[in-house]
Amino acid sequence: MKTIRYPLLLPIIIISLVTFSCSDSPPEEVNAKDGFVNNPTWGKYQDSENPPVQLVLEDSIKVQFHGDDILTGFTSLITDSNGNFYFLDRRQNKLISASPDGSVRWVTGQKGRGPGDFEYARNMIIHDDVLLISNLSGSRLDRFDLSGNFIASQPFDKETSFASLVGITSQDVLVINSFLRGALGSNIYTFDYSQDSLQLINNFEIDQSGDLEIPKGVSAGIAVQLVDEFIIAGSTVDYSLTTYNLEGKLIKKITRDFDKIVRPGFYSTEQSRGIRTFGGLGSAKVFPNGYFIVEAFWPTNVSDPDKIAEDSHGLEIINRNSTDFYDPDGTLLYSITGEGFSPERGTIKHIDPYGNAYKVKTDPEPTIYSYKLKVPEED
Repeated sequence: MKTIRYPLLLPIIIISLVTFSCSDSPPEEVNAKDGFVNNPTWGKYQDSENPPVQLVLEDSIKVQFHGDDILTGFTSLITDSNGNFYFLDRRQNKLISASPDGSVRWVTGQKGRGPGDFEYARNMIIHDDVLLISNLSGSRLDRFDLSGNFIASQPFDKETSFASLVGITSQDVLVINSFLRGALGSNIYTFDYSQDSLQLINNFEIDQSGDLEIPKGVSAGIAVQLVDEFIIAGSTVDYSLTTYNLEGKLIKKITRDFDKIVRPGFYSTEQSRGIRTFGGLGSAKVFPNGYFIVEAFWPTNVSDPDKIAEDSHGLEIINRNSTDFYDPDGTLLYSITGEGFSPERGTIKHIDPYGNAYKVKTDPEPTIYSYKLKVPEED
């Protein structure tokens, strides 16, 4: 959680969190109709002592540098077909690769705006054995090969400021996510991706502002994921997960009877305007078998978000978080809830094509945690 004071128009990416607990409430019936799936508060396995759906730790991989190099943080952890890891250290403006056992293969980059340099790199994806990086606060697309060699750069259009890479479809459609000015939500852009140019295909908005009166110039972003040919969006205002096609048509909406999510707070004075986020719902973390996890967090002691946003030092926020397991149809199966802004090992950063889910931790030493999703056996 943080307060942003404008005129610095920076997007806020909602970070969702995970932890542990159980419920004493019985599961209720799921209502699904016409693309809308309305879940009860708890899933059908909530009261199981040994639920058939679990995220099981498989391995702890320590990142091992050669010499005096250190890691200050992971950004956009991804893997290639050989299991090698790639991630950005945004504070040090470095692009790093490690082998499956954690030994560092190479490190490249420095602060700057030249070829191969980094400055406020936002995130990274992999496509056809090429690393694509949103660099210079999301204004430039950089490409590197899997050995860390710089290939080329392409500027993004000015309209796509603060662009984050969402993914590329099997038809080479690049999807990016930019913040929606003066609103809660995202601007989604799709491009025809080639080695020489980026041709805009479509642009649409995901606006979650509703009837909220948002001060001019104040914005908050949402988490989005690309799954096959569809875009899945989380929420800053309630427990809802929405799916859109690449033309921007709403295809599916999944909700849960859960009223604890607290919307962002706003304030506007003669001196400044600002926003403070208090939690939200992340996008779906989808596994190859179609099961998915949604991560959420919220404060327990914020009843007036606007008041708290203006008085950013007036209250110590008490947070809780949840990891929710869903089947491929969007039916809630089980939830793990607990205290705190973040669980011990954080949220899922990446799921590879083999169903391995990865979390990361920097302290006391940089470590990548590999998990497998256990699901109910078919009848």
